[in-house]
Amino acid sequence: MDTVYAHVFAWQRALAESGLAIDGWKIHRRIGMSGGLFTRAVAREIGNPLSDADAARIQARHGELFRELLPERRPLPGAARPSAFPRAWW
Repeated sequence: MDTVYAHVFAWQRALAESGLAIDGWKIHRRIGMSGGLFTRAVAREIGNPLSDADAARIQARHGELFRELLPERRPLPGAARPSAFPRAWW
């Protein structure tokens, strides 16, 4: 499933809502990192360290926005059936 762009948009909006505006390409290159590593890496790059509570809040908001942007995910043509993977993966 190609969810990269939905993640980029969700992260960008969650970060912006917290006063951490960042270009999408800087987010895109970090997709695949865990949420905790991601938020801290972005905050360091911007020069605005985050507390644990702030990082957790931004991660939670990312999840909310991601589910709004992409409420149903479908496999790409030729991909394995989603039932072959845990629900958390898609």
